[in-house]
Amino acid sequence: MLSLLIILLLAVCGLTMFVDAVVSQPAACETLVSSLWRNQFAEWLGARTLPEGQLALPLERVFALASGSVLLAWVSGSVLLRWFGRCSWKEAAQRWGCWGGLWCIACGAWWAVWLTLRLMNWSTCAGLIESQSNLFIAVVLSGGVATWTALVNSRDGAGSHWAASSIKPSERTRSLWPTIAVVAVMLVYTAVYFTLNARLYQNLLVPHGDSAMYEEHLWNLEHGKGFRSYLDAGLFLGEHIQVIHILLVPLHLIWPSHLTLELCQSAALALAAWPVFLITRRHTGSDRIGVLLAIAYLFYGPMQYLDIAIDQKTFRPTALGIAPLLMAIDALERARYRRMALWMLVALSAQEDFAIPIGCLGAWLAATNALAIWKRRRSINVQSTEAATFNGIYVGATVLVVSVVYLLVAVKWVIPWFHGSETVHYTRYFPQFGETPTEIVWNMLTKPKLLYDELFTRGMLAFTLHLLVPLGFASLLSPSRLLVGVPLWVLLCLNTLAHDPYLPVHHFHAPLIPILVWSAIAGVGNAGRIWEWLRRRHSATSPGSAFGTSLVCATFVMCCSVFCNLFEGVGPQSLQFWDAGRAFYWRN
Repeated sequence: MLSLLIILLLAVCGLTMFVDAVVSQPAACETLVSSLWRNQFAEWLGARTLPEGQLALPLERVFALASGSVLLAWVSGSVLLRWFGRCSWKEAAQRWGCWGGLWCIACGAWWAVWLTLRLMNWSTCAGLIESQSNLFIAVVLSGGVATWTALVNSRDGAGSHWAASSIKPSERTRSLWPTIAVVAVMLVYTAVYFTLNARLYQNLLVPHGDSAMYEEHLWNLEHGKGFRSYLDAGLFLGEHIQVIHILLVPLHLIWPSHLTLELCQSAALALAAWPVFLITRRHTGSDRIGVLLAIAYLFYGPMQYLDIAIDQKTFRPTALGIAPLLMAIDALERARYRRMALWMLVALSAQEDFAIPIGCLGAWLAATNALAIWKRRRSINVQSTEAATFNGIYVGATVLVVSVVYLLVAVKWVIPWFHGSETVHYTRYFPQFGETPTEIVWNMLTKPKLLYDELFTRGMLAFTLHLLVPLGFASLLSPSRLLVGVPLWVLLCLNTLAHDPYLPVHHFHAPLIPILVWSAIAGVGNAGRIWEWLRRRHSATSPGSAFGTSLVCATFVMCCSVFCNLFEGVGPQSLQFWDAGRAFYWRN
């Protein structure tokens, strides 16, 4: 009981100092709410304004607020743990207080690190911590929910409540509710984001140059004027090899409006939740985890910013390539290579950038199959399934070669030919490396010092965190799959046009999203296997299972996606949608 009281007291103190530091510093607080809400909250607490916009909060009031918050979280969590965990009131209160309170103590650790950096005059590091305070809060909240899930799981042990969902898909009859749940959240996402896009369009807030011109392509095509818009010197193929939106012509003929494109884009982004569900179910053997990760995908901020970008551009054909690439990955894992090739071709039609992750997927497929053959040959029992793995090597190598050739031909010859022999326009995004694609690639490969200086910066770290944190860092648990996205990640970090702000809030990162989501799914599955391996290695007798560990990890991933979106999203699930001081305020 004494340890519980000590932990709760430390939790209150840690939360007090954290709130005081975040609210008092404009750079930290602006990642959460606007200055309007910050000033209203400070006024409610009776704060004093200091120079440079800093605030002096009355610690006794902050302490009282933190005490109430910790008490509320402790009592409500204990009640729910008592109900779902089938334990006594005393046990529920003690276990949740001790383990859940550690996350509030982590807030105190954040404050201690931040204060130390400021006292040592390491302003750059302190500023980096301040600017990512929203991600830290999302991780803390998600960790609390995941911890509660783990306590329920460990209490129930290997009982029937958890074991029923740990049976492999082939060993039980599937229920219909997971499919209904996934379809329901897909429909909700489509309805919400189409409504937002429609309001932007009807209020004349959609920029023509990079959104509405795609409807002009369809209109010109339907009226015999070619695949062009008035912005293009020639055919649009002089900008990108981007033709996937031609598939929308039949729908556009029925409803000749820009809103047709908006509806199809929102629906296409939502539809990608289905392959996420299928891939997750195969990796974890659980419908429940599949639903959690489908929800995590739909709340994933970098994906939602493809629907409505930071500059309010609302339609990009690149967004239509996410679902096909995820479907290709699903077919790849099932060794349905013809279907995989078809989906890859559809993804390539979204933009030539997709050739980069597709080529890396081919390299991954060839390497993993070669590794499987090597491991099998070193064992005593050599199975006859080697033919299938050799087939995987051939297919993977073919995908890699075709992707490299396609990208080279598109960038070096096809796009310039359609643009009056001019160099592709996005060479301007890498001015520090040269003026032509050949020069840029050569300097990247031969000047490691320049590449290092441009790549490893504070902005790069912030960009990477905003890609990984909303997925709960689960992608790191599948490093081989995460490596598939590294070449594209390098280009995104070097792209100067994507640095305003240096966050995944434009459209350039679209081809990377399927790889990150895929690696996060595999990471959730690996979490259970890693836990089982550790238990066997140390002969542990503690309760828990591979399914329980994967479920906790999936809960953490989903909560990270939801809570990060709470601070950075643009829809009604985010704070800035209701914050009158933000650009995405609903009245705007």
